[in-house]
Amino acid sequence: MKSLKPMLVTLLSIFILAGSALAQGLDNDGPMHGRMQHHKMMGQKMMHRMDIPGLTDKQKAEMKKIRLAQMDATKDIRNQIMEKKAHLHTLQTADKASMKAINATIDEISALKTQIAKKWAATQQKIRSLLTPEQRTMFDNRPMGKKGGDRHGRGMRKGCPNCNRR
Repeated sequence: MKSLKPMLVTLLSIFILAGSALAQGLDNDGPMHGRMQHHKMMGQKMMHRMDIPGLTDKQKAEMKKIRLAQMDATKDIRNQIMEKKAHLHTLQTADKASMKAINATIDEISALKTQIAKKWAATQQKIRSLLTPEQRTMFDNRPMGKKGGDRHGRGMRKGCPNCNRR
């Protein structure tokens, strides 16, 4: 009986540890989990940032329309940026890298990003024009950028913050 007691304690401990490990892994959908979760949440985050008290359905619909128009207007520019970044990578990894070509490509990427920033600023002003003064205060004080708020970014190259993967 004395030898049975330590064995039962050990088995019980193993079951508890295995159960908690299993429970933590239930959200995990495989190696793409972090990326998939990120994309699912981006739409929710965008709408969460619009959780301004007192928004009417008309305001919400108009804001969504403005945002979709902005996304559509910047799609080609974003695609060009991705192409320029790929080209930049090619230039930077060449056996004989041309700093002139690298710098020119960096300048092109910067110019494209400036176009997007200007379109984004115009979009923000269109949205602000729909709001009451109180709503505008809430809108203006919301977290901005990748570092603000509770973004679902990777930060220091960490995995999904909603699970224990790294």
